[in-house]
Amino acid sequence: SSGINAEYGGTESFGIPSVGNQEEASPIQGPTNMNEPGTVSVIPEDPPEKQTPALQWHLIDNDDTPRKLGKALVCEFLGTLMLVGFGIGAANPLAQGSLDKALLPLYAPNFIIAASLSVGATIHICRNSSGGHVNPSVTLALFLDKRISALRCITYLLSQFAGGIAGAALIYVLCNYHNRPKTNFGVIAYDLDVYTYPQVFFNEVFGTMLLNLTVFASFVEETSDAGSYKQCLSIAIVCMIANPMCCINPARGLAFNLITLQMVHHAWVSILGPFVGAALATLIYNFLLKSPPRPHLVKAK
Repeated sequence: SSGINAEYGGTESFGIPSVGNQEEASPIQGPTNMNEPGTVSVIPEDPPEKQTPALQWHLIDNDDTPRKLGKALVCEFLGTLMLVGFGIGAANPLAQGSLDKALLPLYAPNFIIAASLSVGATIHICRNSSGGHVNPSVTLALFLDKRISALRCITYLLSQFAGGIAGAALIYVLCNYHNRPKTNFGVIAYDLDVYTYPQVFFNEVFGTMLLNLTVFASFVEETSDAGSYKQCLSIAIVCMIANPMCCINPARGLAFNLITLQMVHHAWVSILGPFVGAALATLIYNFLLKSPPRPHLVKAK
């Protein structure tokens, strides 16, 4: 109540005398002074609706100071490094080879769950500093939705791709990959004897569209769930659904293919597809799913 009173000029502006640390009054109060029985406070009028300013594209925002932006770029670099490292590291072919045949069917669900939960954990770690994008498609979607500046969008993309390549290089060294016979471990590749390029491209577009719609839906400003653990958990669940069929992260799609110089001709699908999915998610959210602002649910600061 104190925040609302301060924003709209104090309780005196509604004709109610201020009384110490009085809690928020009910619409009709009892006597305000026990020595004056029968005195009833005036019912205040509803405060004017808080208008949500229209979002606009900006080349540079006020928050894009060297200090703030620098911290955010380092966080996006490290976050994408962890994401790619966990994502590739969870799919351990040595562990798969050591499993009994009876346990082999459990291998794929285990690494999908581990990789997806690592995505949610990385977002949770990075969200206070950079917003926890750690995915170029998410950054593009938020730019198209006018939530970040062009400068932040471009620098985030560079940091994310650099972090993804660094994470892939780290796994390449730690797993002693350079001393092994070449395999498809960690490489984004598609069996073109089973799938066609249009099919895998559609999978990338649809999976990334689902991911970004979840991102948009989970940080609605008018609810108290914005920035809570529910956002990270919901994104992790979407990754579990989409993981078996697509990459949904251009940094992940490029990184290990580039480090190993394998299946590079497949990388365009996992780079272009997510960006198209991000653009479609922005259009669908704004024209079909976005609810009108509800000022009475916006918490006064």
